[in-house]
Amino acid sequence: PTAIQSYPNPFSSVLLVSAALIAIATAVGVLLMRGDNKTTEPAHAVISADSSKLFITLAGGFEVESARVRQQLVFDLSDPAAPAQLSSIPVGTSTGYHGDSLSGDGRWLFIANNIDDSVTQIDASSLDVVRTWPVGSRPQVLATFGSAEGPSVQTGPLDLGAQGAR
Repeated sequence: PTAIQSYPNPFSSVLLVSAALIAIATAVGVLLMRGDNKTTEPAHAVISADSSKLFITLAGGFEVESARVRQQLVFDLSDPAAPAQLSSIPVGTSTGYHGDSLSGDGRWLFIANNIDDSVTQIDASSLDVVRTWPVGSRPQVLATFGSAEGPSVQTGPLDLGAQGAR
């Protein structure tokens, strides 16, 4: 297969990523390994609605409470065989795995910032941060719903805790 292939279905999208792209994302994570970023690793991948960009949400280290992440990685997929890293997008501060969601119409990417207690809204086309929403205590999972486009596909950690055990 090419570097990236996406197969939509009614429930979610299946994403196949080449070993080369995973190596690139991992290398970027290695380059970020300074200070409280030292355990940064790729966590979630989302392809833009037009398949031109790959967004990679970083995790701030598995069970390393002091680890922090403050950026969203972006790759240009105009040549899927040779994805090119674009400038990272600054977002709020997170630790561990945290959610992201591409709106159903593909216009917005939302990132949960679980240390800053906020959600960053990014224009998926221009890659500009549109707004950072204060949301309360440690957001983890995100989803969107629009009357025209329907729901987004949830990505990110899903921990139902005691409620899920009922």
